[in-house]
Amino acid sequence: MVRRRAPCGGNVTGSSGFILSPNYPHPYPHSKDCDWLIAVHSDYVISLAFISFSIEPNYDFLYIYDGPDSSSHLIGSFQDSKLPEKIESTSNFMYLAFRSDGTVSYTGFHLEYKAKLREACFDPGNVMNGTRMGADYKLGSMVTFHCEAGYLLQGHSTLTCVMGNSKRPEWDRAKPTCQAPCGGHFTGLEGTVLSPNYPHNYTRGQSCVYDIFVPGDF
Repeated sequence: MVRRRAPCGGNVTGSSGFILSPNYPHPYPHSKDCDWLIAVHSDYVISLAFISFSIEPNYDFLYIYDGPDSSSHLIGSFQDSKLPEKIESTSNFMYLAFRSDGTVSYTGFHLEYKAKLREACFDPGNVMNGTRMGADYKLGSMVTFHCEAGYLLQGHSTLTCVMGNSKRPEWDRAKPTCQAPCGGHFTGLEGTVLSPNYPHNYTRGQSCVYDIFVPGDF
């Protein structure tokens, strides 16, 4: 009788499934680097539940990332034999990286993933030359953008997560931009003046006038 072995990494698709450490339920091999990419339909996020978990503490690790690769946001680094809580992604991708050293091995892990219909908007990202306030993307939540000194905000500063015409959560407006203006009227004791399109090259054929006014005592 041929005994199938759990693979070391791979691409995982479908609305649900299981991920096992190599050789599970027997101890995983030494010196292994195993990476899994879970991808579901773009209308869904990923819910990951731990059925069993036992990894050598301080030497072997399971890293879980909220996105398609190891450059994505690190959700957590897991070890030891305490069963972690359920994890949920913010997009339709989740990346798992298992690393074992060259000595002791435990029985490893048995995970179950399920695609879950999105109840929140995707991360809107940041704006160049600006900042964002707000990290909750659920329906009804808002994020607000501000520009750095010398830049003007083009568009709406606040976005709200709403249920769109497609019956999926989406932001009610396009993300704004922060642009260095051509000319302007400046007041106050201090401020910043930038050439148009800074820090990129300014465009040809422009004539920009900057009026700067300070109080009469200065």
